[in-house]
Amino acid sequence: MIGGVWREGGGGPPVLLHAEGPAVWPMLAEAVGRGLDTRIGLEDTFVLPGGAPAADNAALVDAALAGGVR
Repeated sequence: MIGGVWREGGGGPPVLLHAEGPAVWPMLAEAVGRGLDTRIGLEDTFVLPGGAPAADNAALVDAALAGGVR
């Protein structure tokens, strides 16, 4: 589905790729790998990549940055 709206090297509309629940961390990695916009926050998941509860949004952002999200 992404290929229908996004073309590598630009030429398509901006794409924000994110998910909810257990798909959050794999989808975030996919977005980063494809160079797409992404987001993370308590509205998406309450757990860190290892399954521990996140204390707050800052903990989720820190975990995303530690995983290479920029």
